[in-house]
Amino acid sequence: MKFKWDRKYLYTGVTAFCVIAACALLVWALMNLQAIGNTVKGVWVAILPVVYGLVLAYLLTPICNFTERKWFLPLTRRLSKKKPERAARRARYLSITASLIFALVLVTALLWLVVPQIGESLQTLVNNLPTYIAEVSDWVTKTLQNVPELQSAVTQFLSDFTTDLTQAITNTLLPQVSSVLTLISNSVMAVFGTVFNLFMGVVVSVYLLSQKEKFLSQSKKLIYAVFRPRFANSLLKNAALTHQKFGGFITAKLIDSLIIGLIAYPCVLILQMPFPALMAVVIGVTNVIPVFGPFIGAIPCAFLALIDSPLKCLIFVVFIVALQQVDGNIIGPRLLSENTGISTFWVIVSLLLGQWLFGVVGMIIAVPLFAVIYTLIRAACERKLKEKELPVATEAYQNLSDIDLYTNEPHYRAEPERTPSKLLSWLHPKKKPEDPS
Repeated sequence: MKFKWDRKYLYTGVTAFCVIAACALLVWALMNLQAIGNTVKGVWVAILPVVYGLVLAYLLTPICNFTERKWFLPLTRRLSKKKPERAARRARYLSITASLIFALVLVTALLWLVVPQIGESLQTLVNNLPTYIAEVSDWVTKTLQNVPELQSAVTQFLSDFTTDLTQAITNTLLPQVSSVLTLISNSVMAVFGTVFNLFMGVVVSVYLLSQKEKFLSQSKKLIYAVFRPRFANSLLKNAALTHQKFGGFITAKLIDSLIIGLIAYPCVLILQMPFPALMAVVIGVTNVIPVFGPFIGAIPCAFLALIDSPLKCLIFVVFIVALQQVDGNIIGPRLLSENTGISTFWVIVSLLLGQWLFGVVGMIIAVPLFAVIYTLIRAACERKLKEKELPVATEAYQNLSDIDLYTNEPHYRAEPERTPSKLLSWLHPKKKPEDPS
């Protein structure tokens, strides 16, 4: 007698086994969260150079493509007319070298501008701290001379604060030299680790840039080998959309921030602001963050201007407002021609979520990433509505009460007649009809 499989009981058994296995795996994961976290952290540390390389290669790809297409490929083709493959290979390596040199010069210039200015700013602040405290104390004395009780309390607070600060530097900071040295040694080790990761990231980015077409073809080959053609087509389409939104936004925002920094430097020089190079770099770098970036960069720069003069602080705030208006209405729209497609409300929500999850980096990538997710959800929603033969336009659902289950015809609520309020009727009283007599 031949045994026959009953598919119903087979599927039930497989489903029950999968559910039990998933529950057991969940219980094990909950009991070993720390071990799992350490494993994930170790894997992340191990692949961090690859992540650096991917990010660097992605950012340098537009520069590499531009220099290869416009400069080096025509040059190498003229030099090697009989060997086009060698000319293309040389052009690729020359473009990669030029892109890396550009990135290195840019980072070196930023560090050369920022690091000395930060040290000079801190040194000036420390040297002038007693003068600032004395000026604040004099201002409090003159302002509160009519309120002796409050004047005495504030003066005593400033005196205690100065005494506590001096004691903290003398009795706490100086004796803990060993702890400071330990911290410095740990920081040095961390710096060496970061430098190693960055170096390996540069190496990985060189390999990615030199063979980006091959890696892209291999990725597509793997996608079509694993998934069905319809799903693979959708996946590639979404990847292209992500690159269009994400890459275009990041590239345009970097160019926009560079232009803002170049505009800010001569302006702060003309306005005779303290540490103009530092201010210009801070303004340009923080401008990468949408919405909140200008405010984040304006706070430390305004503080530096306030140290020099309260009037300069006010002038700087007015300048920042004017600069951001120029950026938001002239420079930004021309560079960011591709609208993200999300409202200001969702921009703020995405920035808050990005900052909570990934810090400053999250604030930079939050808007384009949320724009991609928003576009994908909107496309899926519109596709489902078309399948159900329902209206796609958002305006069609305004004042909607229900949709007929058989004809798919929308029914709308009747708008109530608007009667003028008593206040409006009092402001605009009706004219009395004239007496015919």
